[in-house]
Amino acid sequence: MGILVLLYSPKDYGGFVEAKSKKKTFRKIATKTGNIPEGFVNGLEELLTNFDNKFRTAEAHGTGVLRKYSFSMESMDKNPQIELMGYWNVVNDFIIEIAAVFGKDK
Repeated sequence: MGILVLLYSPKDYGGFVEAKSKKKTFRKIATKTGNIPEGFVNGLEELLTNFDNKFRTAEAHGTGVLRKYSFSMESMDKNPQIELMGYWNVVNDFIIEIAAVFGKDK
């Protein structure tokens, strides 16, 4: 989100960085610039909300809810860590879209 704010609305970057809710602030900036498609904003917001609801806790700056699985002897398909692979794949898709903005091919 920060890269897109820097690219399309650099004057708003300071406010974005300082914002308590970066998702809400990003939506406002994206809407104002008109350069970031609403579908992209909605998809990103949904992804982050789902991730936060699943993995982020009050301990977000520590190891969070994954702590108890970090040293587990269970296979990855039997604990929530495997879901992180799906999020990683989505992040890769967003990075490809951002690269396209800078004129870099896949």
